[in-house]
Amino acid sequence: SLGIRVEDCSKCLYVPGLEPFEQYFVRAVALNDLGAAASTAVLATPMSIPASPAGVLAAVVSSSSIEVFFSPPLSASGAITHYTLQWDTGEAFARARGASCTTDADFGSCDLVHGVDLAGQPPYSFVITGLGNGTTYFARVAARNSI
Repeated sequence: SLGIRVEDCSKCLYVPGLEPFEQYFVRAVALNDLGAAASTAVLATPMSIPASPAGVLAAVVSSSSIEVFFSPPLSASGAITHYTLQWDTGEAFARARGASCTTDADFGSCDLVHGVDLAGQPPYSFVITGLGNGTTYFARVAARNSI
């Protein structure tokens, strides 16, 4: 299982075994030497990092560009806020990390938002241009949510 915890939370209480993206009512009661306070219930939804996008494919458009296709994750992943598309000449994506979204480079990283950078219904696509003829490229896509 995957957990995301605040490192400096020394008095936090974590409830294991909850399903991501399912709603739960949580009730807390403060207790001290004078007794118990009134309880308060809140609706909480545990989150997790999204699953990988589905159907990721790359197609050669020209000698200097490729088009990457992808769809939302198949499993529950919460509200996807955007996708991160990276490309590089190395499998480790060392140069792509932290790179700006310029499509005229041998490496890059773009945050793509539906309705802004991505139009229509899935599968989505994005064209990377300015690539070297005869060069092998690697591309990867990650779905992002509020975590």
